[in-house]
Order: sequence, then structure tokens, then C-alpha cells
Amino acid sequence: MKAIRQKVKRTGDKVIVELPKDFKSETFELILFPIEDSPGTISEGLNEWMKFSVRNLERLYDNEEIDYANVTVKEPNVKYKP
Repeated sequence: MKAIRQKVKRTGDKVIVELPKDFKSETFELILFPIEDSPGTISEGLNEWMKFSVRNLERLYDNEEIDYANVTVKEPNVKYKP
């Protein structure tokens, strides 16, 4: 799956994300990192932590990452209904 990364602005209490036409998923996980308008208002430690987190998220959702969805299931739970 290809991850989407973009900067968005809020409108009141809502955030609108424009998705590419080829993005077909109906549900997805969204992680918001605040970006301050004035440089230097975020502590250097928080800034480094956010960069580290974004790099690891990009690696996690990279096209080269193995899909573990069905590989790690040793014995399916027949009672589980998604």
C-alpha cells in the first residue's frame, strides 16, 4: 500500500484531506502531527521525534514491505468474524 503524506489546514474543527483518484480504500488510519506556523516554537526533541516517527511510518507502508496479513496466522480462529 502506498502511504499518502501531505500538509492540510483545518477549517474550524474539521480537517479535509483530498485523496488521489487511485486511492480506493474506504477506511484508513490517520495520524496528525502539529506543524507550528512560527519556526522554533516546537522543541528540538519533539521535532526529532516527529521526523523519526514519519520515517518509520514511511518504511512500514513502503511498497517493498512484506504483507503479513495472512502469513502469521498459524491456525485461523473460526469464531472470528471481521
